[in-house]
Amino acid sequence: MKYWNRPYPPFDDKRKAFFIALAFGVFIFLFLLIFNPFEVTKDIRYPVIYILGFGIITFVVVLTNFFLIMLIPKRIIDRKNWQLKHTFIASLFNIITISAANYLFMNIVVETEPAGIWKSLFYTVAIGIFPVSMILVYSEHQLSKENKKTALKAAGLIEDRKKTVTDKKDNTSIIKITAKVQADSFPVKPGNLLLVKAEGNYSTFFIKNGNGYSKKIARIPLKNVESQLTGYSGFIKCHRSYIINLENVTGAEGNARSVILCIDNIQLKVPVSRAREKAVLSAIGNK
Repeated sequence: MKYWNRPYPPFDDKRKAFFIALAFGVFIFLFLLIFNPFEVTKDIRYPVIYILGFGIITFVVVLTNFFLIMLIPKRIIDRKNWQLKHTFIASLFNIITISAANYLFMNIVVETEPAGIWKSLFYTVAIGIFPVSMILVYSEHQLSKENKKTALKAAGLIEDRKKTVTDKKDNTSIIKITAKVQADSFPVKPGNLLLVKAEGNYSTFFIKNGNGYSKKIARIPLKNVESQLTGYSGFIKCHRSYIINLENVTGAEGNARSVILCIDNIQLKVPVSRAREKAVLSAIGNK
């Protein structure tokens, strides 16, 4: 259970979901075509077309289930805390629903003795459960290994940055955050602004406060915050939902989901999206 509770990337990429569904559909078609397990094409007049039907069913069901999973409310499963077990359960759900679709397909197409639902389920599980499990375990290992390697590199750059940054910081400059509602606007010193997190049309500002931090919510989209921080060195968008102050980054970690930056030893951990890894590493190394 400790292994299956490891972080894992959630289903949030529609383009990737399409190609994953297509890959599974093609795999099933080729597997049945080459190995013909359980004599699945016995007494079938057009075996290639029949097998192609299973491939199409797999593609359609996997893609449909992807969008269904996207609709799961946050109170049931928080996608930010998505784990390997959630993907495994989703995979089992795929197998069961594919089995049901295969059962209907076989009973419509096959003119001889109709296939039983349990027989269909057994066939689908027997073919799908082992490659699915192996793919999940292997991908978790590879993603974790890759992100830990990147995190180690980032940690080294952070340590180098600490050694070279001087103590002469500009404590006089002020950033004026201008929100849509004037009451939400406020000034803040650059060094005290730890990070900004997107909350829809709002943004949450994490501001250093002694040995801890305070939060301030303002009605301003993150893209507007990013434009207002232009010109102040050290701020970079590391994720579609986060802007960080590199001067307050103290370390880096990695898991299968992403590289994570630790902020100023106050238990704030921010993910770095894969698309922004190079830019963030470059910014950390740019002293």
